[in-house]
Order: sequence, then C-alpha cells, then structure tokens
Amino acid sequence: MATGKNAKLYAVFFRFSKELAGRVLKDLKTRCKGVEFVGGETITYPGKDALDYSIQINSNLYLDEKENRAVLRKIEEMKGALDGMLLLFGGFCDKRFILTGLPTIIVDYNSFPSLQIGFKSALTIAKRYGVRFLTATLSDTDVSQSVSEARVEDLVEKIGLFNVLRRMKETRILDVQTRGFGTEPHEHWWRLDQERYLKELKESLGMDAVILDYRDLFKGFDVVEEDKAREIARRWIGESEGVKDGKAEEDVIKAAKLYIAARRLMDKFDANAITTDCMTWHLMGGKYDVCGSLGLTGFQKNNIPAVCESDMDGLVTDIFGNYLTGGQGFMGDFMIDTFNGTTVYAHCQAPINPHGDDRVPYTIRSHGGRTVLQVKLPTDGEITAMRVNLLERKISVHTGQLVDGESIYTNFTESSCRTKLVAKVDAKLIHENFDYGTFTNHLVVYYGDIREKIKNLADLIGFEVVEEDR
Repeated sequence: MATGKNAKLYAVFFRFSKELAGRVLKDLKTRCKGVEFVGGETITYPGKDALDYSIQINSNLYLDEKENRAVLRKIEEMKGALDGMLLLFGGFCDKRFILTGLPTIIVDYNSFPSLQIGFKSALTIAKRYGVRFLTATLSDTDVSQSVSEARVEDLVEKIGLFNVLRRMKETRILDVQTRGFGTEPHEHWWRLDQERYLKELKESLGMDAVILDYRDLFKGFDVVEEDKAREIARRWIGESEGVKDGKAEEDVIKAAKLYIAARRLMDKFDANAITTDCMTWHLMGGKYDVCGSLGLTGFQKNNIPAVCESDMDGLVTDIFGNYLTGGQGFMGDFMIDTFNGTTVYAHCQAPINPHGDDRVPYTIRSHGGRTVLQVKLPTDGEITAMRVNLLERKISVHTGQLVDGESIYTNFTESSCRTKLVAKVDAKLIHENFDYGTFTNHLVVYYGDIREKIKNLADLIGFEVVEEDR
C-alpha cells in the first residue's frame, strides 16, 4: 500500500513580486523535506469582492480574471493528486482559492506597517465556509533574527503535517477479529455499525482496512515452519532480560508462529498497520490459547503501528501518533487518581522502542494465563495521552510528567498488567472532563508534549480536540 510519495502542495502568492515569491518558495523547498511544491503563481487580481468598493467610485475600473480562472482550473484538474493548498498573502485574494475543499495553510506575509486586511479577510472566509486550515506568518521587517527564523520554522513544521496526511492515504489496516464478540460500548463499540466506520475511515482520513476472522489467521498459524518460529523465539528471549515464570519458552514459540502468520497476511493484503483481538481468542482456550501481544511488539519494533484487542480507534490513534512523532505508542487501560494527582496507564502489550529508534529492557512474564512482555519503559520526562473517536471526529488529549510508580503505590511492579506508566497530571480536571462513552478505556501514550501537533493536525482533518486537563 505505501508508495512513499511526497506530499504535494499547491502554492499561490497574492500581491507578491515574482522575485519575492521565488525567493520564499526556494527557501521552503530547501527546508521542507518530503514535500513537493507545485504552482507558485503570483496572482494580482484580488477577486470581485475586494473590488466592489473601488468599482463604486470608478465605474470604468476593469481587471481581467483570466489568469485566476486558468490557475483555479489547473488546481481542480490536479485535485486528486494534491494534499493541500499553501496560500501566501501580501494582499487580497480571490476567495475561490480558499474554497477548493483542500486542507489549507493561510500565510500572512507581514511587512510592517501592513494592516493585514487581505489576510484577515481570508480568515473570515475560511471560518465562514468551514475550511480546514492553519495559519502562519512570515516577515521581512523583524529586527530580531531569531523571531524571523521562528516564523519560518513554525511554517515548515505545519507544512510537514501534510506528510502525515499523505501517509494516512497510503495506510491499509489489517484487523483480525473474533466476529460476534465485542458489542459493548468499550473498545469494540464501533463494530455496532462497522460499514459506517469503514466508510468514514476512508472518507475522512483516506485509510483502507481489511477485516479478517481470527480463524483465517490460525489457518496460517497451522502451517508456519517450526524452525522459523524457533529462530524468532530464540531472538526474542535472547534480547530479553530473561524468562521469569511460567511455561514461557513454549508459549514464545507459539507466539512467534502467530507473528509469522500475521506478517504473511500483512504482505498478502499490502497492509502497514495491524490490530488483533488476541484477548478474546485467548479466552476461548484450546488451539487459540496463543498470546498475540509479543507479535504486536514485534511489528512495533519494525515501526509498524500495532495495538491489541481489535481496537480500531486505538489503532487510528496510534497511527496519528506514529506519523506525527516517529515513535511507538503504548496503548493502555488508564486510571485517574485525584488524591495522588496521577493517571496510571497499564497493559500487557507495549513497545520496546517508544522513541522509534531506541530499545528498552524487557522481561518475559506470565499474566492471566498468558505469556507477555514486561517492558521497562522510561519513567521520566513528559508524555501525551491521546485517543481518537473517528465517527464523532474528536481527539482527546492530556499531558503529564512521568514519575516512578513504586514511589506512589505499593507492589506497583507486580500488580495488574505487566507494563505500567504513572504521570503527574491535573487529575481533578481530567476526572471531571473525561468522557468514557466517547473515548473508552484505552488511551495511547507518546513521549514528549505533542499537544500542539495534535491540535494542528486536527484542524487540517476537521476534528475537534478535547483537552481534558484544560
């Protein structure tokens, strides 16, 4: 599915000299890796709306809009290949450029003492017509070089979000389900209207999904070569800090067979993200008593978004975070503790490369009759916890400062799910604002404060951000 294409933006300059437009575009092309800029026209005709007053006082005034129509026609013809618009304002703009239906960055070229009338007018139009847009500014009149550079860096970062949009269009999810289960409004509530969900996934984010029954996965499991599974199992055990309990070695071989079977299905369907309902099939026992979490960690290790429990919204959240940061998310059940001012995130599936290119220690353990990983995720620094609700087009977000759970809770390491994180947060606000019915019990945690990136991405895709701690 992934084509590796660059994001493609159509750039238009309003009331710019060709020399200045060329200089700005050349700088952006140098700085914005993985982005292709097309267009680059300098438009002088500001549109009928901007000329109404002038026409009233000079009835002989006439300007030709032939160039505008030609550029707009070109944009319409390219629309299917474009990821967005980059509109740079030195003056008024023909509003048709704002209303292309594409995500747009509206840039004010602020040359003091500009009154920003064209830019302000563009914002009014964008808001009135529900355009998905971000704003940025550039200036050639800043005394401070650092301020001038900060403007450029802000624009470059926002342009980089179109790479995320492009990657979404190149994403195909493999969802391995236990059909007939999971109709409660928790992780699986979306299956109540699955066709609607898959339609919205494609229309709003450009993502495809392949839905498989778990028995199709186990057909592949049955024919996996034993020696290949043992090789992967030995590597997983060898890279660990040891096998602590249970019949783990035998279970790890079975988990490796399941991972190979899933990997082959990923190749067959050209998928690049995966979620599996491993908890439900484990509860069935017998042949299906194979833990899928080790394999999901294996996918994450190879920078493939992966979550458990056939949690599609959880996986979409993980895709957002992975594409924004390059890191791997930790999806966990979470608890709010208002007296300690903390949130706790806990699960038995976790990445060993939370920053994408790192490796953290892990132990192979048992929990609830399954063999899982206990990952020693870093317990310092900032984190962002997030959750997408696709059908309601909402994203929840809060941030916190990691602390050592053993300093707050007794028997912390050995209790509950094997991998856990604790963060100091505004717990009272989160407790008051969190909407379980919308965002369920699974949040995905990323290292670092990525709140603003999430908010900017949400503006471009037309999602509402719910900041639970504000």
